[in-house]
Amino acid sequence: MKKSFAFFVAFFLLGCTASNNPTESVAALNTPNWVVQHAQVKEDALRSIKTITFPPLLAPHLPNYQDITGMSTMQAPTTPYGIAVIQRSNTPDMYVVYINETSSSLDEARAENGNKLPIIPMDELINTDNSPGTISENFGIQINLAFLEKNRHRNPQIKVFGKQDSFIIFLPDYYISAVLKYIQQH
Repeated sequence: MKKSFAFFVAFFLLGCTASNNPTESVAALNTPNWVVQHAQVKEDALRSIKTITFPPLLAPHLPNYQDITGMSTMQAPTTPYGIAVIQRSNTPDMYVVYINETSSSLDEARAENGNKLPIIPMDELINTDNSPGTISENFGIQINLAFLEKNRHRNPQIKVFGKQDSFIIFLPDYYISAVLKYIQQH
């Protein structure tokens, strides 16, 4: 009786677990549909602000990071980054590459063509849920819709410079396509 019960439990547990194939999950993450489905919308009715935050990217886990940037994954930024769209009534949408920075401040950001991109503190733009004991600064690099449309089929790089470190981030083409798809649909 004990053997058959143990066999039943083991068989039941194996049947209830989802596939844990890492290649399937990685492939799913690299599609515009997945990015669109995981966009988070936060509305602040008091300040008339709607923020759409797309899922964060982590450079060391992006395919082709080294090929595209020329930097090893050991030199990649360790903080997550992504795109947020901030919509306010009667003003154009603001597109921001957010960076969850935890160790140093950022001084400058430049596009591949050398143009300087404005760095703005995200905490002032949107309400963030940082706990009072957290030492964390969230920065944003302001981009525009034209930047996204121009780079829809590329992997644009942004060089970021800080007092303590510098790094290159890139926005995968599938990610930009997802942002544009979401904006067009909503």
